[in-house]
Amino acid sequence: MTDQERLEKCKVFANANDIDWLISTVKEQQKKTERWKNKYRFYKGFADRFSDIIQEQEKEIARLQKVLEFYADKENYITFDSPAIKDQGARARQELESER
Repeated sequence: MTDQERLEKCKVFANANDIDWLISTVKEQQKKTERWKNKYRFYKGFADRFSDIIQEQEKEIARLQKVLEFYADKENYITFDSPAIKDQGARARQELESER
């Protein structure tokens, strides 16, 4: 008899052995459920930490992208008194030091 068949039988008529079987089945399912909950908590912790790291890296990329855009802009090099020439790398050094 399968578990499903036994369960259906218990719905109609249950003897002491059936009650014992039901109790042991419920306990076994509770243990399995608790193991799955523990696995979920464990992997969720990893996911949360990786999410935080990804967000930090995205902020860092955006910060450095702004510096690159400044130095990549040809308009900043047109004259000797242009922003990039006046800057002489100060902005890049400032950004590099702020990440330390």
